[in-house]
Amino acid sequence: MEQASLIKGFLMACNFIVTGSGYYMYIEASSPRVKGDVARFESSNVPYTYPKMCVDFWYHMYGDKVDTLNVYIKINGALGQPVWERIGTRDDKWYRGQILVTTNNDFQVRI
Repeated sequence: MEQASLIKGFLMACNFIVTGSGYYMYIEASSPRVKGDVARFESSNVPYTYPKMCVDFWYHMYGDKVDTLNVYIKINGALGQPVWERIGTRDDKWYRGQILVTTNNDFQVRI
């Protein structure tokens, strides 16, 4: 089983144009949430196009009950360890996350 090789903590130039439009999802961190609640997003299959692809996303983690945000790259049904992680509250603003994925296989992104 092939693993995705990733560069963690390194900002890549992904050549995206930020338009200010798009979609978002969220989980409310306050009541009625309880510690241990989990929300998941899993992309459809991302077909292999190039040996290096950038996963580009924005996240907002603010509040005293914010816990952990993990990003996984799923290849051939195997989830593995998180390739990107943030724990705890941040400033009350949006942050950009980027992950360079190098694989010769189709993959899925799970957040």
